[in-house]
Amino acid sequence: MSSNRFSTGMAYYGLTYNTGTIGGNIYINFFFSVLVECIGYSSCLILSSKLGRKITHCGSLILAGIGCLLTIFTVLFAGEDYIWITVGLSMIGKCGVSATYGNIYIFTPELFPTYLRSSILGASNVAAKIGILVSPYIANIVSIYISLCEKYL
Repeated sequence: MSSNRFSTGMAYYGLTYNTGTIGGNIYINFFFSVLVECIGYSSCLILSSKLGRKITHCGSLILAGIGCLLTIFTVLFAGEDYIWITVGLSMIGKCGVSATYGNIYIFTPELFPTYLRSSILGASNVAAKIGILVSPYIANIVSIYISLCEKYL
């Protein structure tokens, strides 16, 4: 659960902090970011009572992963004319990771016995905060790589 919380925290805050850098209008991107976050949290509440927490958690992780991975291909191959595809796919990833982030606080304590819950929840929260700490650096890794390539090549 610690690695899951690490990656969820890193993805959630990475997408939240970099809403303005994905292209297009920053205000419209922020509006859509808040809208899909509300959809993600509300769908987490509805789907976890209907389908169960495990299926909701795994499904939202898959949705977030697919949305974020497809964003890479649109950035590389679509260009500036199709920025709306990049914004849409990153918002799909944001919706999935918001549902995961809302579900993980319910799902983590249910996996472990009562005498371990607080320790496991604390350790996984530390891992999540480390992921949040790392997320701005992961987002800037491309710009650092490009500047290093320009400097040394």
